[in-house]
Amino acid sequence: ENSSILTVDSNGKITGVSEGVAAIHAKVDGVKSNSIDFEVRSSNLRRGTFVKAGGYEASGSTNLEFNSGKLTLKLESNFSTSFALGTYIYLANSTNASAVRSAGLEISQISANGAHTFDVLAINNAVKLNTYKYVVILCKPATVTFGFAELK
Repeated sequence: ENSSILTVDSNGKITGVSEGVAAIHAKVDGVKSNSIDFEVRSSNLRRGTFVKAGGYEASGSTNLEFNSGKLTLKLESNFSTSFALGTYIYLANSTNASAVRSAGLEISQISANGAHTFDVLAINNAVKLNTYKYVVILCKPATVTFGFAELK
């Protein structure tokens, strides 16, 4: 329904043209099926939405983007979390606090809600866009996960 976002060829192959959301439906003999929405995203961007953990609060959006040779982690303006002494942001492949501390990449200590931007390659230049699965909010001194976002 929006060929500026995606196209469908005569064999049913869907091709993304630009970022956005577009609906696809079938039409045979004038009868139209229900539509299905498809989201087209850049392959250089992974997004996530925070969920709370362990009875602590966490919400908002995050993204990890590779652009012009930079890998940037962003916490969006709607980001909000519980705070304690030593609240940190990590990239990790687990949401378990002990595993995050031992095998995750510590990004930065944070002390305020809202938008934050971090240069991941300045911390570790070997990290790739798909190296880590989660952005984790961790109370480092207590080794407690406050929340996490799965990057998709």
